[in-house]
Amino acid sequence: MTEQKDFYSLGEIRFTRPQVIFLLRNFELLLDGVWPSDHKESGYTGGKGKHGHKAPFENPELIMADLVTRLDSVGRDALPLLIAYSKDLEQQYYIRDFLARCLRIDVIELDKRIDNALRYISGKWMRKRSYQQFCQHKKGG
Repeated sequence: MTEQKDFYSLGEIRFTRPQVIFLLRNFELLLDGVWPSDHKESGYTGGKGKHGHKAPFENPELIMADLVTRLDSVGRDALPLLIAYSKDLEQQYYIRDFLARCLRIDVIELDKRIDNALRYISGKWMRKRSYQQFCQHKKGG
């Protein structure tokens, strides 16, 4: 099981579930091409991992492009996923209730859709089957 951390460096991102949650929580910063700060005072912004031949300023944009592609792959379930995880934990409960009412579904169904979308974009499933196939498989059909 992958441990949830408050911060991941660019080189650590492999789109695991905790890392995707981290990226969703920092979506607005990433849209601006800014990597979130780990709030350490060293000023060092690098991290473990190989950056290859890419310039450091390109990496947030590349991560964001991959995240957006993953979000696009889950269609209409991307918006509830993004909204739910871009808010702090206390706000998530209110946001989920509001989203469920707007979508005219119950909160349990909304939570299933959010969880399915998160599992799909943070797993190996994206390359093996479509999101619809993934959801059907999860239902047992």
